[in-house]
Amino acid sequence: MIIRHKGVSLISGKNVTGYAVHMDGKFYIFIDSGCRIQVKASSIFPVEEGLVDAIELMPIKEGVHSLYCLGLSEQLLCELKKQGVRYLEDLLEWKDEDYHKIKGLGLQKRAKIQRKLEEYGLVKNNITQN
Repeated sequence: MIIRHKGVSLISGKNVTGYAVHMDGKFYIFIDSGCRIQVKASSIFPVEEGLVDAIELMPIKEGVHSLYCLGLSEQLLCELKKQGVRYLEDLLEWKDEDYHKIKGLGLQKRAKIQRKLEEYGLVKNNITQN
């Protein structure tokens, strides 16, 4: 388990916030989109509570987005994972029936997912509002 951190990007020099990991002798912060940014080791410090498995933040390939950017509870994320969802892109083909299978996922949270899909340009209008 890891804690949310802030660090300074080696490339841009800007502060980034996410989940810090040490891989191959380098330090990275995985931001909410699931992308990793290499940061200065001396600049990393914890900024808030929030435990997450680091492996869930690491994209298996380019162009995928972590479920953690949805801002849903751990319980809902676990329910989605039980249905085989690991990344936002996994939700593209979902229909209303698929969302109904998720315990605790009401209309407001479904709308939140829809907005996040739209934000990342991944929407196919597969969620209805009724």
